[in-house]
Parts: sequence; C-alpha cells; structure tokens
Amino acid sequence: METRVYKPNEQTKSGAIDVSIFSEDSDLTDLTLIVEEIRIPVIKAVLSLSSPVFKKMFEGEWKEKNQSEVYLPEKKLVTFVPFLCCLYPNLKERITTENAAFILPLASEYQVVKLMEQCEDTLLTFMEGTATNDMSCEEVCKYLKLAEQHERTRLSEYCVLRLSRFPLYKRKKCLTENNISLENQCKIAEAQCKRHELDEKDVKSLIYLFPEKTIFQQIRDIGSTGNPCYENSIEHSFTSVRVSYYMYGKDSKIYRDMLKRLKKNVCNKDKKFLPTYSDFEYLPEDLKNDLQRVIPGFRK
Repeated sequence: METRVYKPNEQTKSGAIDVSIFSEDSDLTDLTLIVEEIRIPVIKAVLSLSSPVFKKMFEGEWKEKNQSEVYLPEKKLVTFVPFLCCLYPNLKERITTENAAFILPLASEYQVVKLMEQCEDTLLTFMEGTATNDMSCEEVCKYLKLAEQHERTRLSEYCVLRLSRFPLYKRKKCLTENNISLENQCKIAEAQCKRHELDEKDVKSLIYLFPEKTIFQQIRDIGSTGNPCYENSIEHSFTSVRVSYYMYGKDSKIYRDMLKRLKKNVCNKDKKFLPTYSDFEYLPEDLKNDLQRVIPGFRK
C-alpha cells in the first residue's frame, strides 16, 4: 500500500509557486527571504510576533539583524511558502490533512506553538477517522517518527497504541527502519501485553459464564437472542461486544445485535457505572468508533 504520510509535491517548479501575495503590503515589507533563488518580501514584525526564533534573528545579535536579505539555503519553496501563509493574519493558510505533516517540522523549528498544536490536532483527527482503519504499519511508524522528532506527545501516544496491534514481525521491521526510540518501542510492547490481558479476560469470562460448554459453544451462545448472561450488566455487554467483534466481524448481525444490547444497557444505567475511554484504549479503531457512537461522551 502506498504510504499516506502526506508530502508536498516535490516536482513543483519554484517559478510556479506564487509569492506575490506577500507583496500586497509593499509599503510595510522590510526584509526579503530568499528560498531556492526566489525572493519573498516579508514584514519583520509579523514574523517576530509569530515566532520567537524570528524575533531573536531580527532583534538579537544574529548576523541577520541588519541584513535586508536573508538566504535560507536548506528550505524548500513548496513547504516554506505555505508555512509563511500560516503566520500572516490576512492569509492564514488552513491546516489540512494534506499539509499538516510538512508544516509541522517548520512550525517546530521556528517554535510556533499554536501552529504545532493545530498540525497535531489535524493529524490525530485524520488518523482516528474510519477511513484510516486499514493504515499500514509503515504509515503509522512514519507518523510516530514525526511525533518523536517534534515532541508531539498526543500524536506519539496514539501511534504507540496503534502500532501495538500489528504482528511482531511487521512491527519490528518498521520500527528499525524508522529508527523509533527505545522508549516508544517499550511502550508499544507494554500496550500489546495489556491488549493480550484484555483478550484473556474475555476468554475467562466466557468460561466462567458457560463452564459446561466448549469454547466454540460459548462463542456461538453469545449471539443467542435473549441470553440473560449478557443482559444484566454493562461489563458483560462489553465482553459480548468485544468477543463478537473478534469472532464474527464488525459486519456481522451478531456484533450489531451486541452493540444494540450494550446501548440499551448503557441507557438504563447510572452514568457513574459507565466505563471511561482509558478502559478500552487498546481496542481496534473501528471498534472504538462504534463504542463512541453507542456511549454518550465516550471520548478521550
């Protein structure tokens, strides 16, 4: 599968990128930034207010302080121009799924805190969506590396949980290739252990409820209509939802019936008995999405 960690179109020619939008207030421009031989007129005050790095550059003892032109040899026009647009109040480039991954590094480099948070929020919203249920291990690893490089804790924690659901042989290869930190590798392993404990708990619950039956009979009986064992508590209802998801699949009638049964139980119970998001953070994304629809306020 082609990776969906969005990158700007590197084939875009520098001359095809319009920088004239920065010349609209030509009477205020007092500095020119040079990126890939293209001159970008900017306003020092705007950049200084947005970024402490720019502020130090223009007001401190840096060599750029008194220069009218500043050359940025390592920057790419295709990424730097959208970043600048995010800083200008009259332009305000919107952070989207397509640009968040390449604007984040620049926002981090120039310490634009609010912009970093917006990029992280956008990436999290994208990854938590149902459209990314089939996201590959390689893709998630790339997002985790991005989070590590720019100290995005929430994105890192989410990727750790997501990676814990992949088989060890896939995960090990991707973690090595992307040079994921040892700390996060340990967190991934811990999350996988916790998921296995939850699975074991479900199996033991089945054995406890139906001690006289084989495991296959127990699983079959979960889908039996009117089964009293799963109609009297939220905990048992959750067990039935999880097991039916794993054994029958999310498109099965049994799984859907279990969700309806859970919703019925939730509506009839006091809110103080409802589980929190943290109780189920190790579940697959599509299962969590279903739970969010069933349980009001089921959010992290």
